[in-house]
Amino acid sequence: MKLSLNIDENITEPNITIEAPTLTNNIKTIIQCIEDIDQIEQLRGYHDDSISFIKVDDILSIKTEHKQVVALTQHTQYVIKSRLYTLEDVLPSHFIRISKSEIININKLHKLSIEPNGLIKMYLQNAYETYSARRYLKSIKERLEL
Repeated sequence: MKLSLNIDENITEPNITIEAPTLTNNIKTIIQCIEDIDQIEQLRGYHDDSISFIKVDDILSIKTEHKQVVALTQHTQYVIKSRLYTLEDVLPSHFIRISKSEIININKLHKLSIEPNGLIKMYLQNAYETYSARRYLKSIKERLEL
């Protein structure tokens, strides 16, 4: 792999170009790393009248529950004061929307099973189980390369 760098004072915004004969897994990894550079690393969550700073990588799932956005970690559930659609834009690429009301961390995913009704049952760490919505099946299969 060859790398070229061009520093020019006249350039107003950085531009990254990748040239390759095919799209390989290494190139996909590089693209994800570049896309994740500007993503957040922590979220502010509320639990038991206190504010905590949660590492994004510790989150299993972020979902709406009783008209609140809730982030689940292995040990605690936090209320997040952001909307799900805004979080979807700022979370790293290893978070994927699986339904209208839930985003999961695919790094915490242990296994999948296809249900008779066509939905995907997802098993995450800490014995957490959830289901994908039919509407999101195509994007889930693409992201998980199924």
